[in-house]
Amino acid sequence: MATIFWALVIMSTGLLFESETNPAVDFALKIQSLIYGGLLGVFLIGVFMKSADLKTAMTSYTLAILVLVLLFVLPKFGVMPALNLTWFTFFGVVISFITAFVMIQFRKAS
Repeated sequence: MATIFWALVIMSTGLLFESETNPAVDFALKIQSLIYGGLLGVFLIGVFMKSADLKTAMTSYTLAILVLVLLFVLPKFGVMPALNLTWFTFFGVVISFITAFVMIQFRKAS
């Protein structure tokens, strides 16, 4: 029964985004580009940084998402030129990885 409910919810949401000017695929790709970069960064942190803990991973993911949202919103105010959405994944990985590296170095120093 729950499967039928969620199928109806997803179909209804898809029908809301059925238009020529703003298709659902564009909306989904915008969401994906903002979220997956930080997520991939956290995965790579777990693989390559053995001294990383949950606090490091969550902080780096949160900071990556906040910076990416800022990079997405600022062009709408004319502060900076708009970036292609494919760059957001790369920037999310870099931001989360650098944040984790800096946090680990500060923890080792103290």
